Amino acid sequence: MKNWFKDRFGKAERLPEVKWRTDSSIHNLLVNSLDAEGYLKIEGRTLPDEKGGDANEIQFAPGLMDAMFGADDSEDSVSRIHRLIELLVEVSRTGK
Repeated sequence: MKNWFKDRFGKAERLPEVKWRTDSSIHNLLVNSLDAEGYLKIEGRTLPDEKGGDANEIQFAPGLMDAMFGADDSEDSVSRIHRLIELLVEVSRTGK
């Protein structure tokens, strides 16, 4: 996962490890859901805030309902998304 971030944000040097300020970060969820080979276990594929569904109901991939019914590709939305990406890059590089 760290390599993905390093590749994604174009950093050649090793990224410093920053302690998360909460116990419920997505980072902790993913790290604690890896098997011995580094693959995501099945139980790690469900986020804590996802609703459990009846086996007879249609199941959607995580985020699919948001994409299908909540997509907003207006100029304002695109601008806010670009700003969010800038902030995420800043947080990943500086921890602030």
